[in-house]
Amino acid sequence: MSELEKHFEPIKDNDISSEHLKNKQVAEDFFINNLLPLTLEVFLETNGNFIFYGSGFLLNLDEILFFISATHVLKWVGQKRIYIFYNNEFILLNGFFCTTSPNKQGKDRIDLGILKIPDYLSKKLKEAPFLVRDDIDWHDEIVKSDEYYLIGYPATKNKYAIDKVAKTITSTPFFAICWESSPEIYKKLKVSEKNTIALNFDKKKVISLDGMHKTAPNLDGLSGSPVWGMSDKLKLLVAGVLIEHHQHSIKSVLVTKISPFLDVFRMLIDYERNNN
Repeated sequence: MSELEKHFEPIKDNDISSEHLKNKQVAEDFFINNLLPLTLEVFLETNGNFIFYGSGFLLNLDEILFFISATHVLKWVGQKRIYIFYNNEFILLNGFFCTTSPNKQGKDRIDLGILKIPDYLSKKLKEAPFLVRDDIDWHDEIVKSDEYYLIGYPATKNKYAIDKVAKTITSTPFFAICWESSPEIYKKLKVSEKNTIALNFDKKKVISLDGMHKTAPNLDGLSGSPVWGMSDKLKLLVAGVLIEHHQHSIKSVLVTKISPFLDVFRMLIDYERNNN
């Protein structure tokens, strides 16, 4: 299998000219090299085995450190052994955990989890790739007509990626370009555009960068991964976290936006400053 075949993008139109593919290859190289390192895999340990469980990213806000993912990925922190992998080490997650309420999660499927990283973990992660305030779309600056970018590690493509003896992971990433769904899809999914972004994604109608029609992997394992968009100032920003995907009558990926939770982050920062 060629390197080009490993990464797919949903079809927007029938443009599979060599120039189109060349441009998309440049785009893929950029995102794989620059954005993929910012997405961390999350693992669940069961009987000594580490299982790909989700994704997330590190965020530094005024020197207060957070790990951001989906609620359903982080909700077991402190009850089960949930890890991230950094610098050839499985790091057990712990700390103060803030999440969207279960009722709202059920009604509008808002699914954002925020973990305040304690000081002892901060030391282990001091050289890790943190996003900062200017990397987040706090004020809905992303141009909705433009592309959104998904990037992460599908669990089905990484079943044998972990070498426990060598303490290494050779993960296979997935990169996709998507466009926002129509208002009708939002209504069918019963989610609001205020809190959620719905993206068109039909896993059976994707095209690899060498022009071949393929079937994309299941997106299990990408839950909690950052979803990027472009502002009108041509700056890449994180719009939200991927929370679920649909492949039945509706072909879509859902993203919980971060912008509605600006006040939550302010509250957490104020609390941390006032108690230290």
